[in-house]
Amino acid sequence: MLLITQLFFTLRKILKISFMKRLLFIFSLVFCVGIMEAQDRHFTQFYSASTYLNPALAGGFGGRYKMTAIYRDQWRSVLDKPIRTMGAAMEVNVDMDKLIHSRFDDKIGIGLSFYSDKIADVDLNTTQMALSLAYHKNLDQDHLHYLSVGFEGALGQKNINYENLTFEDQFDWKEGYILNSGESLPQNNFSFFDIAVGLNYSYSPQRRVGYFVGGAMHHITSPQVSFFYDEENTIQTGNNKLFRKITIHGGSLIPVSSQLNISPRILLTQQGPHSEINAGVNFQYKIKHQEATSIVIGSWARFAPKDNSQAIESIILQMGLAIDHVQFGFSYDINLGHLTTYNQNQGVFEFTFAYLGEYDDDTVVCPKF
Repeated sequence: MLLITQLFFTLRKILKISFMKRLLFIFSLVFCVGIMEAQDRHFTQFYSASTYLNPALAGGFGGRYKMTAIYRDQWRSVLDKPIRTMGAAMEVNVDMDKLIHSRFDDKIGIGLSFYSDKIADVDLNTTQMALSLAYHKNLDQDHLHYLSVGFEGALGQKNINYENLTFEDQFDWKEGYILNSGESLPQNNFSFFDIAVGLNYSYSPQRRVGYFVGGAMHHITSPQVSFFYDEENTIQTGNNKLFRKITIHGGSLIPVSSQLNISPRILLTQQGPHSEINAGVNFQYKIKHQEATSIVIGSWARFAPKDNSQAIESIILQMGLAIDHVQFGFSYDINLGHLTTYNQNQGVFEFTFAYLGEYDDDTVVCPKF
């Protein structure tokens, strides 16, 4: 969807097309998924949307429950109405010994999440509700090693408001766009079911170097995502499926002192012909005499392939504040995209909020930031 939007602004600058034709152009690109198949939304602060990143991370935190919210705002300086992505999630974890009196210190994590994308100019909306289940297997008596496996089932929906679209056959040379259109349009909404699985391993000692590594596969069933798709007429409507997405993520938590932690991290994503790498480091500083308060500052780079090499697509700045059970995060993407010089310096804002209930320990099964 971002690639489609970038192409739209390139042609807008070159051709200087009218507002109505821009709407028609966006509409055409949205539905040409047979040529440019859909990609997933992605978050800069991906660990703040942990179950979306990897279902094996559901319930993987040092507490009993966690509530999170995320808001992403793209291309505000270019669009009258920016592209917005919002999400919210609730996670809980339960000790196995409380359920079946198990002698193993395993945990079960459950997550319920909701995400929404909105392209306001054409009122195109994508929503998703997902249920994630994860089993966290304790591998040693000291509770330092955990192996987690997760499963997610999601229900997605796409809809568009045709009233916001105008076509050339509606134009009257005297009074403007007042005629009825002869365009044959499909149903303006449809739903689809999706499945994801994931694995994660973590080692989280106290005051020593810890690390975590995991992977996930999304869209296992490759659901159809075209408004025009017709099961009984696939020759005309095509086979417009979401590519399966493979994600690998990892990082480390390095205690430098009693107040300072360093956390280098990496995220690799491959979805059909599209791929990217996120790499960077966060610095967490615990304020002296206020152990429950810490400040996080980080810097990242996002790489995307260009001519068989990895070009820097964005530079990312991140800040975070944790006070007792509450944490706030902010990031800003500085776009250095090579598709066109017109989209350079068009930043992306992202805000996150999390509340951690009944905080227990500082596990790194799933990082805070």
